[in-house]
Amino acid sequence: MILILLVPCFVPVVLAGEIDATTVVDWVIDGDAFDTTSGERVRLADIDAPESGEYGYYDAKDFLISLVHGKAVYLDIDDIYETDKYGRLVCSLC
Repeated sequence: MILILLVPCFVPVVLAGEIDATTVVDWVIDGDAFDTTSGERVRLADIDAPESGEYGYYDAKDFLISLVHGKAVYLDIDDIYETDKYGRLVCSLC
């Protein structure tokens, strides 16, 4: 009797837009902004997390820390609003 074992193959696929930059997250500011080791400050596009002093601030910040702090990230810089009024890159993560 021959036993065949089928092992699923998982291949990571990026479904977002183009990758404009690759960097490592150095510091999380709040739930929608972080600094990178390459010196950029990034604002996540289409995310509106609570600001310091608002309900949910620490939950949002802790969640973003758990996702990206110390990790390499792929940035899709917004084609329309490359930076916001504070000079932060507006990006989606890929």
